[in-house]
Amino acid sequence: MKHKILKAVALILVMASFTWMMKNPDWEPIITFLAMLSMLISLEFSEEKIRTKHPDIELYQKFIQNVPSTGSIQYLRDTDMRRPIDTTQLRELSRFVNYWDNAEHEFVNKEIEKKKLELLDSCNKFFGFFNLNTFHFRDTLQSVPIEWQDEKIERYNRVTSTLNTLADDVVTKHQELIKLYKKIIFA
Repeated sequence: MKHKILKAVALILVMASFTWMMKNPDWEPIITFLAMLSMLISLEFSEEKIRTKHPDIELYQKFIQNVPSTGSIQYLRDTDMRRPIDTTQLRELSRFVNYWDNAEHEFVNKEIEKKKLELLDSCNKFFGFFNLNTFHFRDTLQSVPIEWQDEKIERYNRVTSTLNTLADDVVTKHQELIKLYKKIIFA
């Protein structure tokens, strides 16, 4: 926010010094205009450097490429766990769980890192419950056993309800991380 205010002030000073230079073409207005212009250019380059060199920005870009809101997250959002689940649609989240719990994938900002860890925890809970309560159905599909609908209806309802709740929690935690990141980095 401070950077934007400084840029706005610098722009106003550039315009004022340019007007002064055009009305009075002397060396003082020219030097003032060039100084204000160089200040504005310097602020622009420093903002670009901050934007591209901050480690959280680079890590977030990697995160959003690995676990975008489309793909696994969209699949969890749109899928009812009472139906067979295509495990290939969960690969992004599976890779996230397997590869993002280390120092290389740690955000510098503690609030963002805490949200990432909450997402990891949510994913681990989902996959743990999913792996214990679903079975190979066919090809890449896994499902809560269909026969439970007849033989163990309470268990079937409890398991599918819990899977839907855990899936919703993963989606919520993912979206919270993205919103928090934008709020902190771009505020």
